[in-house]
Amino acid sequence: MRYILLILLLLSSAQCRQSSESVVFLPADAHLLPEVSRVPEGLRFSSEFQRQVAEVAFEKITCPRVALVAVAQATLESGHGQSYLYKVGKNPFGIKCWRCSEYVQLSDGKYMKFASLEQAFDYYMQIIGGDRYKVRGHFDRPEQVAAKICAGGWAEDQQYCRKLLRIIKSMQNE
Repeated sequence: MRYILLILLLLSSAQCRQSSESVVFLPADAHLLPEVSRVPEGLRFSSEFQRQVAEVAFEKITCPRVALVAVAQATLESGHGQSYLYKVGKNPFGIKCWRCSEYVQLSDGKYMKFASLEQAFDYYMQIIGGDRYKVRGHFDRPEQVAAKICAGGWAEDQQYCRKLLRIIKSMQNE
């Protein structure tokens, strides 16, 4: 009986957060709870940058295979966070700028400039979920996600998909 009352009390004082899959109830004092990582155990990261990107990816992206590919893309595109574009523009994906007020000018064009890594992920998810890449729904393997991104023409490099898969395999200890 005491547990039922506790659950009712928590639900009555809960805040509701809508996610893409379901409604999640959080206790009103959820901000006082310790942070829990959503990154699956067993992944191996080759840099602190990759670990930070994974934290954001698995927080923002509901499908783990899509999140894993996003981490691989950010790692590859930004050179483990060492690129000028990432350091100045918080753009780990190499997203070009077509109609934006904030951008980073490089020798081969204008690139989006973001205020944070989280903002870059929000924009990235809009792009890959759109009609060009069609990364939507559930995927059984990261190879399926990478194939859609490569088929959509994310990069001109013919080895791009292979490079993404190599990074993913290294994170999975394969």
